[in-house]
Amino acid sequence: MGDSSDQGMMQRILFDSNGDQYIHQVITHFTPTQGNMTLEAFVFSSNGIAPSGIASKQHIYHNQTNKNMDLMVYLNTGWANTGENVVQVNQSKNTIENGNPNIYYEDSFTYYERRDTTTQEINGTAIDISQGQLGSTYFQSDGGILTNNSDQYSFVNRQASGVFNPIAMTASLTNYWAGSLLDANGATGGGTVSWDPGDALRMIWWGQYCIGCGTNSANMSLQVLENLTTNTTIAGQKYGVTSPMSWPEPPFGTAPSIIQY
Repeated sequence: MGDSSDQGMMQRILFDSNGDQYIHQVITHFTPTQGNMTLEAFVFSSNGIAPSGIASKQHIYHNQTNKNMDLMVYLNTGWANTGENVVQVNQSKNTIENGNPNIYYEDSFTYYERRDTTTQEINGTAIDISQGQLGSTYFQSDGGILTNNSDQYSFVNRQASGVFNPIAMTASLTNYWAGSLLDANGATGGGTVSWDPGDALRMIWWGQYCIGCGTNSANMSLQVLENLTTNTTIAGQKYGVTSPMSWPEPPFGTAPSIIQY
């Protein structure tokens, strides 16, 4: 009923089991140089009423030689808000440097947002930024530029607030390399951070795994934990490990590790 279409576009009227009416639209686009793009959306339109809100999904995929990007965006606002993620963004990208599979980069970004189903006020957000790298001619060991491409690095930044931080906890970090770190208060790292449910938190971790990098560039882990609500920060560092020293789950999800390629 009321269907219309054209090249790369379709629009139609749909009804659910309650008899409510929706406008359903799909738009697609593809070129060899720009990749694939798809947009799908539902708009509530029963009895001429169009309440605030939309349910939509957008997907962009771009694949080139030695490089690709994948982006997915979900919106479920207003009438489409069921108490789950109102906004969700997932993006990933990976690159092979100069066609050499031994020099490889990947990164991802994920964002979640939830809102109260009545007031539509934001009641929680979560962010996950991750980067990984295998080998690079830009990183140097004690003896010069690495030639065995055996170094691996991982960086993770995760944040949680509101409903994504559901319980009170205390976490500790130890700085095993005294004097090398400074926290927000000018101390040399280490200590504990406590938080209440709903506080805004951030954990940053950087790990290195390197074969033959030299005595001053060995396996190591560096970590920072912040309670952004109380403005409290601690930091820790340790050699000989390639995983986080402390990783509360929740609110930060599964502990990361060096990405193995």
